[in-house]
Amino acid sequence: MQKSTQLALPAIVKKILGGYKPSTLTWQELKEKSDKLAYYLNKSLTSKTPVIVYGHKDPYMLVCFLACVKSGRHIAQSTYQFL
Repeated sequence: MQKSTQLALPAIVKKILGGYKPSTLTWQELKEKSDKLAYYLNKSLTSKTPVIVYGHKDPYMLVCFLACVKSGRHIAQSTYQFL
């Protein structure tokens, strides 16, 4: 059985992406924030573990999607909040 790695993503997003939730993002902010999160995912996870993204209409949802793509991970969008 493979060990599952759980990340407290809201805390990570808050720490890595600046701690505030803007209502909009510029293209530059989107690129910079998704680069930071992709770097964190690559550094923290040893395998290409799929990531569940929950963020109902949140600007950071797009940041998370892009970070997953940049880090080569599969994305599962969820409408159910697990945390």
